[in-house]
Amino acid sequence: RGWYDEGGRRYRLDRDDGHLWTGWYTVDGVWYCSDENGVLRKGWYDEGGRRYRLDRDDGHLWTGSFTVDGVWYHALPDGEVYSGWIDGSDGGRYYYDPAKGGALALGWFAVDGGRYYASPDGSLVRGWYDEGGRRYRLDRDDGHLWTGWYTVDGVWYCSDENGVLRKGWYDEGGRRYRLDRDDGHLWTGWYTVDGVWYCSDENGVLNGGWQLNGIYYYYYNSNGELVPSKTQELYYVAGDCVVSPEKMVDAFRMSGAAYPSVDLAKGGAPTIDDFCRIVYEEATAEGIRSQVVFCQAMLETGWLRFGGDVSIGQFNFAGLGAVGGGASGASFPDVRTGIRAQVQHLKAYANSELLVKECVDPRFSYVQRGVSEYVQWLGIPNNPQGKGWAASDGYGMNIVEMLMRYGLW
Repeated sequence: RGWYDEGGRRYRLDRDDGHLWTGWYTVDGVWYCSDENGVLRKGWYDEGGRRYRLDRDDGHLWTGSFTVDGVWYHALPDGEVYSGWIDGSDGGRYYYDPAKGGALALGWFAVDGGRYYASPDGSLVRGWYDEGGRRYRLDRDDGHLWTGWYTVDGVWYCSDENGVLRKGWYDEGGRRYRLDRDDGHLWTGWYTVDGVWYCSDENGVLNGGWQLNGIYYYYYNSNGELVPSKTQELYYVAGDCVVSPEKMVDAFRMSGAAYPSVDLAKGGAPTIDDFCRIVYEEATAEGIRSQVVFCQAMLETGWLRFGGDVSIGQFNFAGLGAVGGGASGASFPDVRTGIRAQVQHLKAYANSELLVKECVDPRFSYVQRGVSEYVQWLGIPNNPQGKGWAASDGYGMNIVEMLMRYGLW
């Protein structure tokens, strides 16, 4: 009766009547299990979808945490080997992998599509984790690996599809971002990379083209690099005419263009001196800067070469009414009237003051008054209100660049 060993096998015989025990039973409060032949089970034993660990020496049922061949497992008080998550009393979190017989997960592993990392003691790593020169972010609560964009303490970061923290330049959805090369945080505002200035908006998107900052417009090329030589201060459309007709004449001659004397003589301006004098007089009368009128006319006509939808004989120097699709726009009886209409149209955009002279601008009433007090805002894409004279990006900047290039600033 009791324990009996034979042929390397152990059996349990009842202490009272001596019958052979099979299945589960206790001896002195300790659980054991014998097969249908009464042979004491040892090692791993699976029954009814559950797994148990029985001691390899005496066959007693193991509970709690234990190791087999260097691998950790955990059995519940009834001996069932546990699979799934366990929150330890030490504050750590552990995962026992059902696909591996309840083995404690170590290193990288996946659960329900999420990825996790367990330290050598099996506890989940949470927060930042560095491995092999790469950095990862694991959730502080459940430990899952973060990918894509996320914030930590109010700071933005981005990890790739494998959870590796991105650093340096990163392109996504047609936008470019700069992530710190050391800790990976998203850069915003002004910064330099290899001695070149860049600027990203409040969302970290790298600026391109013209960008307003304070009272200055800055230009960034297609790579987002600042082009310092193109920086412009906001320039009012209205103001005193401090640029003389003679300076405008000098600018025209510097351009190398030939003045169309024959055609413009028909409109009362046989020389470039006459043309610039008319510009100065009409601009002064309405309080619009003559140099702005002059440069806009040169931009619109290609230094009085024309060649577009508007012909020189229309005396329309600013494309008034030439809205595209072959529309030739407005025509005026002479150069002075054409310049006056241009000045009045600029005044409509610059402020809400009354016209001094009778209105000859056929499109004056179409303008929302005062929406483009600065030359740079004459281009609709660059205007904070989405209004303006022209649909082209940088239209007003092109005028200001001309002012600067020819000394009319």
